[in-house]
Amino acid sequence: MRLTSIGIIADAVWVGPLHVLWGRGLANRVLVITACVAAMALFLNSLLIPRFGAPGSAMAFALSTWIGAIMTMIAAAPDTGSSWLRMLFASFSDVALPSVALAISTYTLSVLLRNDSELLLLTSVFLGGIVYGGLFLGWQRFRNRLRKA
Repeated sequence: MRLTSIGIIADAVWVGPLHVLWGRGLANRVLVITACVAAMALFLNSLLIPRFGAPGSAMAFALSTWIGAIMTMIAAAPDTGSSWLRMLFASFSDVALPSVALAISTYTLSVLLRNDSELLLLTSVFLGGIVYGGLFLGWQRFRNRLRKA
């Protein structure tokens, strides 16, 4: 679950540069990057699942998604006049606080409910989604108010 969360953070970071490419009419780059990420995920899954089982799939997802996010940023950066590293930090700043809060809440729940795995999963999904969504929206509103001030 933790490894999958790391991949989900990369997926959230990936969205901004992906939309830059779509907006610039560079669908071919989007296709190539997406195809590379899918092929990489299949390859890594075929290597890691037999060795590690379900955690291997989560590792493959996290690794391929982060590489895809970086590839997308490198492809989109020249069109924005920014460096890919600056785009990475700008994208991550939007999801940093909610992601840290989600990690803390998931860890806390795993300590409190360690003996009941079904209740832990159910509670983590629902409360984690509420914590992440609430903090994400609150953080965006806070940043927008700072920009207007």
